[in-house]
Amino acid sequence: MRNAQKVIEKSQSVDAFRNMYKMMSQKNPVGEALSLVDKAKAIKSDMATLIKLNGCKSDGLMRFEENLRRFATNKQPMLVNGEEARKVSISINNQNFSKLAEDLVYEHSKKWAMNQYRRGSITNATITKKDEQNRPMEMPARYRYTG
Repeated sequence: MRNAQKVIEKSQSVDAFRNMYKMMSQKNPVGEALSLVDKAKAIKSDMATLIKLNGCKSDGLMRFEENLRRFATNKQPMLVNGEEARKVSISINNQNFSKLAEDLVYEHSKKWAMNQYRRGSITNATITKKDEQNRPMEMPARYRYTG
């Protein structure tokens, strides 16, 4: 769990400046910041209420904890009846990775300050690295931009 937390914290710290800039460039940056604080307070309150209503050692909360641990370690969740969930098999053979790369680059390009992405310019999108379950982990691609 600690390793999963470190990965999440690292990911968040990398995006902290970008997220702050995005929030401050909204029409109402102070309102956005206050909304974020309100959401954080609500999550804290909801978690306290969840524990208060169910108790620390309730079956539901213990199952939630176990499933959170399994999620963090990339394992299948435990079902309500205590059994393990069946593995989901998704074929990577029928996936359109060029379209995926196109969508990802296009969405990311909306944040670019100086350059403009040229839609439909994705080429050479290939899977170069897979995980232990044969799922794609890395997919470099080439694209064009103006600016």
